[in-house]
Parts: sequence; structure tokens; C-alpha cells
Amino acid sequence: MPRPSRTLFTDAGGNVLNEVAANGAISTLAVFPNRPVALGPATIQMQSVPTTVVRGPDGWLYVGQLTGFPFPVGGAKVYRVPPEGGTPVEYAGNFTNIIDIAFGPDGRLYTGVLSGAILRMNPDGSGLETLANTGGRPLGLDFDASGRL
Repeated sequence: MPRPSRTLFTDAGGNVLNEVAANGAISTLAVFPNRPVALGPATIQMQSVPTTVVRGPDGWLYVGQLTGFPFPVGGAKVYRVPPEGGTPVEYAGNFTNIIDIAFGPDGRLYTGVLSGAILRMNPDGSGLETLANTGGRPLGLDFDASGRL
């Protein structure tokens, strides 16, 4: 995600949110920890696997996650990270395999998931609703100048 002085990117393999400064220096803004998940009678540590980042209308950074094995249904979350980095805070949950997120002109967060569904939620992270199912796997979400997804 470009900004005048930096570019932000998620590293799915490292489970981090990074920035590249204008001078090319790379630094870590947030680390997304593993989470315990039940797998049969055992509990394993599931990796976060952040896949997307967008700056919200409030200036905070929003990060969507795919999740790692065992890819639990409803196990993915969207996190908020302070603009200059810090500890991720859960913003919304109950997603399955987030591919991309984007804020619409209405200030609401839209989420594309691996199944092809496009979801929308209220600005406070509540009220998750399915808008469409593309029947495929969305690669990204964006809005045009007239506000169409």
C-alpha cells in the first residue's frame, strides 16, 4: 500500500506487517502471533498468515488473514494496527480465508474470501453481511471513482 513516504506490505510467511521507507529501509510494524486451535483431541498452534493491508478512514492499518493449517471455518480475523505500528487488535472475526479487504466510500470494510464471497460490515466491525458470491476466487477488491466495487 503506497504512501508518500512508505509502502506497506504483509509477509504471509513471516506473519508480519512491514514497511519500506522512502530510503528503502524495511522495518516490521506488527507481528501476528500463532493461535491455539483444536485439531481432534490435540491442540496445535495455527499461524496467522496475513494476506492484505489497507489504511482505514481512521488512519489505522487494517490487516486481513488467511490463517494457516488447519484452516478452521470462521477462524480468520481482521486486525487493526496503529498507523506507526504496534500490537494488532482484533477488529472483526468469523471469516474463512481472507484474500483482500478494502474500505468503500461509505466507510464500511469489504472483504473478499477464498470461496468467492464478498462481505461487508459496519464501520465498528459488526453487522457482517454477504453481498455476493462470485463463484470463483477473488484476487482483489477495489472501488472505482464512482464508488462501484
